[in-house]
Amino acid sequence: MLHAPEVAISLNGLTPGAERPWKSTTAEGCAWVRDRRVRGVALDAGRPDLRARDLGRSARRDIGAMLRRTELELTGIDLWIPAEHFVEPDKSQRAMETLFQTLGLAMELARLAGGRSRPLVSVNLPRSLPESERAAIAAYADRHGSIVADHTPEEENEPRGPLVVGVDPASCLIAGVKPEARVHGAGALRLTDANSMGRCPVGAEGARLDLGAYAAACVVSGQRWIIADARGVPDGARAVSAALAAWGAATVLPG
Repeated sequence: MLHAPEVAISLNGLTPGAERPWKSTTAEGCAWVRDRRVRGVALDAGRPDLRARDLGRSARRDIGAMLRRTELELTGIDLWIPAEHFVEPDKSQRAMETLFQTLGLAMELARLAGGRSRPLVSVNLPRSLPESERAAIAAYADRHGSIVADHTPEEENEPRGPLVVGVDPASCLIAGVKPEARVHGAGALRLTDANSMGRCPVGAEGARLDLGAYAAACVVSGQRWIIADARGVPDGARAVSAALAAWGAATVLPG
């Protein structure tokens, strides 16, 4: 029997701040996610307390323990480095090093968190990235038991072992690509939307995602998780609530 992917929440679109409902730290953000009665979280590699290069073994064990304590499964780590950094001469080495470090962190945290956790890192790779660099990324991920999900909305983008296709509907819609057409064979799914102005809450006025068609494709995909992502939306709490409600309505069983 086919099942709809379960919704997880990305911390990336939830700007840290003491005045925010999810506060400032990754642990506080995870507690907020758990209070939404959600069982999966995608962590944000850009947060000061989750930068792979700065985390020693003890800190990594603490994060794994925190995930177990909050009863959250890790659905991946978001690493939204600007795509052009991977090909700019003065930035490409740092970008690749950061990706490799984050892949190692994802593998370790997924093992520590247990359950259905995934050692997945979400990125946007530039179309101009040489094939040799893509092969190097895939080889590194394979050696470390990790997965890289490239969310660039490129119709000809093909999976390469642990370098898989990620589907971000908002990016697809902005690029003129149908999100539901990208789901077949994809290795990671997002729950986002866009209108004529850019990213917006799922189902907001003018939103262009055909949620019924997208949900149907996601159900058939067999993926376990779909990540609600509030990037680029001013009110992160509202965007997350809209995504959870819309997905629940779109995937409810008849009768």
